[in-house]
Amino acid sequence: MVACALFLWDLGCGWLHCAWLVVLFLHQIQRVAMNQRKIYRVLKLIQLLEVKPRSVNGMSRYLGISERSIYRYLKLFQKLEYNVKRDIYYKYFIEK
Repeated sequence: MVACALFLWDLGCGWLHCAWLVVLFLHQIQRVAMNQRKIYRVLKLIQLLEVKPRSVNGMSRYLGISERSIYRYLKLFQKLEYNVKRDIYYKYFIEK
C-alpha cells in the first residue's frame, strides 16, 4: 500500500491522493480486525451456551457487549437452527 502511495507520488498525483490511499488501506485493516472480533464473540457465545445456562447480563459482561447484542446473537443462533432454550430462571443455553 505504501508502495502504491509512493508510486502515485512519483506520478505527480500529490500528497492528498497518496494520503487518501493510505487512509483507505488503514480503514480496511480496521474492518478486518472488527470482523475477527465479531466472529470470536459469536464462537465464544456458542461455547458458553453449550456448557451451562447463562444469564443475558452475565454473557454481556463476559463478552464486553450490550445485552441487546446478546439478544441479537441468540436470535441469529435460532435462525441458524441452533436449539436455543431459556430455563425458568431466564438463563439461556443451547440444547444438544
